[in-house]
Amino acid sequence: MRRVDRAVVMGALAVVAAGLVAASLFVGPAGLMPGRTIMMELRLPRALLAFVVGAALAGSGTVFQGLFRNPLADPFVLGVSGGAALGAVAAMVTGLQMSVLGLGGVTVAAFVGALGAAWLVWRLARVGGRVPVTTLLLAGFAVSAFASALVSIL
Repeated sequence: MRRVDRAVVMGALAVVAAGLVAASLFVGPAGLMPGRTIMMELRLPRALLAFVVGAALAGSGTVFQGLFRNPLADPFVLGVSGGAALGAVAAMVTGLQMSVLGLGGVTVAAFVGALGAAWLVWRLARVGGRVPVTTLLLAGFAVSAFASALVSIL
C-alpha cells in the first residue's frame, strides 16, 4: 500500500470507529435522547472504555507478534495465558494479600506468571542463538500444557 492510501484508510477507519462509538450510545433497553444522565454517566463511559480496551488489545497483539516475529504468536499458543492463570491460581491458593501500585496480589501474580511463561518459552525455543518458529510454537504448547496441569492440581 502506498503511504497516501494507508493514511486515507486509517482516517476512514477512525471516522467509522468514532461513528460506531457514538451510535452505541443510543443502543440499549430504553431509547434515550442525547444529554440524558443515563447516557452521559453510564453509556458514554462504557462505550469509551470498550473502545480503549479493544484498541489496547489490538495493539498488544501486534506488539506480541512483532516481538516474536511470528504471525501465529498469541498468548494461548505461546503459553503466556497459561502462565498467567497459574500465577493467579497460585496467589489465590496461597492467599496472597499484597498490593503493588494499587494492584491486588492476584493481578500481580498473574502478570509475573505471564512474564515467567514467556521467558521460559523463549529460553526453551532457542537453538544456537536463534528461535525457529516451529520450536517456539512447540515450546509454547508444552509450557501451556504444563501450566494447565499445574492449575488443575492446585
